[in-house]
Amino acid sequence: MENVEKALLVGEDFKKLLEISPDAIVLIDETGNIVSVNTKTEELFGYSKTELINKKSELLIPPRFFNRDTYFKRVISSPPNSQIVKETTKERDETDQKTDQRSNLYALRKDGTEFPIEISLNSMQLKERIIICAFIKDISERKRIEKEIFEKKRSIERKRMLLERDELLEEKNVQLELSNKELELFSYSMSHYLHSPIRHISLFAKSLNSRLLENDTTNKLDVENLNYLNNIIHESNQMSEIIDGLLAYIRLGHRTVNKISVNLNDLIAEVVEIKKSIHFDTTIKWVIMENFPDVNADAGLLKDVLIILLANAIKFSRIKTPIKIEIGHFMSGDELNAVREVVVYVKDNGIGFDMRYYNKLFNLFQKLHVDRQFEGIGIGLANLKRIIEKHGGRVWGEGKVGEGATFYFSLPK
Repeated sequence: MENVEKALLVGEDFKKLLEISPDAIVLIDETGNIVSVNTKTEELFGYSKTELINKKSELLIPPRFFNRDTYFKRVISSPPNSQIVKETTKERDETDQKTDQRSNLYALRKDGTEFPIEISLNSMQLKERIIICAFIKDISERKRIEKEIFEKKRSIERKRMLLERDELLEEKNVQLELSNKELELFSYSMSHYLHSPIRHISLFAKSLNSRLLENDTTNKLDVENLNYLNNIIHESNQMSEIIDGLLAYIRLGHRTVNKISVNLNDLIAEVVEIKKSIHFDTTIKWVIMENFPDVNADAGLLKDVLIILLANAIKFSRIKTPIKIEIGHFMSGDELNAVREVVVYVKDNGIGFDMRYYNKLFNLFQKLHVDRQFEGIGIGLANLKRIIEKHGGRVWGEGKVGEGATFYFSLPK
């Protein structure tokens, strides 16, 4: 909070700090009026800044909270002074430990809908005025996952009373699914909370770098220290990408698969045209088999699979001239037992990979090539595997160092 107070005094720096925050921030004066909000507040509540400035803070609170003696109402809705804020904050901390009150609050959007929030309140004195800074976090996703976990636990409890010995394996599978849900909630929460400090590190490092360069009139800057600073910027940006990737991976796990009949010939042609437009200055020899069969799949997710495979093929083959990419298919399985699969493959003439490390290939954040010339965080193949498995299919690959790689996925016929 000390940093926020200092930033408030310099005006422009504080506005920048407001805008980079992943949370909604509402500043309220001693009369209970809103004096400033950030862009995230507009996105979260549906109001424009002009609709909120000089309005009472109760505008953002559901009416049902007006008759409850919560710290939310006492601090935001009442004309505050430093003593009230201090006492209420102390009571809040003591109460939260027993009831987790902060997690049972809701805010009100312009369209009348409510959503769960977590709120952190801090007061500061600016000259003759007292300002309350409310950091508001939308926790709808967390609540949804918590509800899922609760329902799973309740389901397990019901099944536990009915299960016989021959159902023990099923119970263990349900428990494993529950553990994965809890791990997913932890991963989501940690990723969400890490976003803000990582962005701040990157922002402050970039600002410091700019100031040093602007003030260097004699060209005597320490090159080694500048390299350290650039490394901080690069690594913090990389960490931010990893967090975004993890959140995307978690969301993918909850996405519903809407299967329809998909014409693979048309879909592959569409994705190839996208890649040609992006890499218009790169010589690529495309070898595409004809007469791909139709498959029963989610067209959007299947398009993502093809984009991932072609992007990797181009990325890891760009040291070759020309790049050669082959896209083909074949049928697999036992025709007598009606276990049939459509197998699609993408083959390139790139740098390949060492099959000794195959077990890492489809793992989250695993990169077999750490050279910085190959950008990425190691999430593409993990997403591909998750998508295909949601369709009931399989993924695998093969490669040889310096001679290219081939990646396969199958879909039930």
